Amino acid sequence: MLKITKETETEIQNLIGQITKFRLYPLITANSALSKQYNLSEEHIVALVIIIKQEDPFVVSIANALFISISKTSRIVRDLEKVKLIKRKYGECEDRRKIKLEPTQKGLEVLDSLYKDLMAFFNPLMEDFDKEELITFTKLIEKFNGIANKKIRSMLGIDSPEKDKC
Repeated sequence: MLKITKETETEIQNLIGQITKFRLYPLITANSALSKQYNLSEEHIVALVIIIKQEDPFVVSIANALFISISKTSRIVRDLEKVKLIKRKYGECEDRRKIKLEPTQKGLEVLDSLYKDLMAFFNPLMEDFDKEELITFTKLIEKFNGIANKKIRSMLGIDSPEKDKC
């Protein structure tokens, strides 16, 4: 456990400064031609990723991941439906309000293309790292994100990420 001192406080401030600069994913993907073609914001892209990557994606799982309201999440889902990147899957849940979301083939293709843009940006950046550094960096970021996520959920009064299943 890190003890906070004047020296570590300065390092934490430096870390915060670096974290605020670390928004490469939305900058690259939101500025791609595909994002502009489909009018996708950062939240649309993250929602699409969640819908594709999660086992059982529902509106509530997107809202929880983005820390936004269900009504705002519903608008994002409607936008993604409008451009045919996702579809709703009815009839699997006893509660008719719980509608499972799934990507369309077009949605899968768009996300694949966005990932290619992202990899084209990251590949040259990663040339100066060896495999062990990349693994260590990834583990540190995962640990940091896990701790930060718990803290944010605690601050917002959210118990834990809900797995909203049928």
